Amino acid sequence: MFLNGSFFKRRALLLFCVSCLCLIPLSSDASDGKEKLFEESFERMLADPSDVDLTLAYANAAIDVGNYEAAIPPLERMLFFNPELYEIKFQLGVMYYNLKSYDVAREYFVDAKSGDSGSDIASRADEYLKKIGG
Repeated sequence: MFLNGSFFKRRALLLFCVSCLCLIPLSSDASDGKEKLFEESFERMLADPSDVDLTLAYANAAIDVGNYEAAIPPLERMLFFNPELYEIKFQLGVMYYNLKSYDVAREYFVDAKSGDSGSDIASRADEYLKKIGG
């Protein structure tokens, strides 16, 4: 599934671009409270990048303000250290789906389904796969 070398190059380039997007200020759509929480969680994560709870808090805060581009790199980093986090793979699929990057989303949904061990990840992934025709 991920054996294509050009896929890795595209993915690395995408991750670099997404990391740069994290530096762009949020739009004014987000409420002040959520935006403040997002900014504070980013600072806490930077202070202790090895703390998984802080990483998840930052990703969730980014999702809450609709900044999917900011949520992707910390989740990808978690997968780098533990590729068996199928819920994280599902969440990444959702992020890419929301960004209309359906090919990448499909890969994550299929991968999340492959490791599903009785949870509802497979059925939720199937719902998204039906929407994107996969």
